[in-house]
Amino acid sequence: MILKMMNSTKWAAVEYVLNRFCPYAIIAFLVFVGFGFYTFQPYAIMGLIWFLEKYSFSVGHSVGRFECDPKYREEVNKEIEKDMEE
Repeated sequence: MILKMMNSTKWAAVEYVLNRFCPYAIIAFLVFVGFGFYTFQPYAIMGLIWFLEKYSFSVGHSVGRFECDPKYREEVNKEIEKDMEE
């Protein structure tokens, strides 16, 4: 009954929330059950996962721009050459 009432926009929002937060919840559950709350390993692992997620989009975006934008590629190559000369 509830499924019929939800339109595609609402489902998109639900799917976004699940895809965004469920992996963290599952990983946190598994890590904390495995290591416990009183050791540093689960906190370090969760911090590294957060760091990886935070900066992976920026790296992917810059690589995509480098591959698709010839002007940007020329700028980056000039900067690399200039840095190597120093």
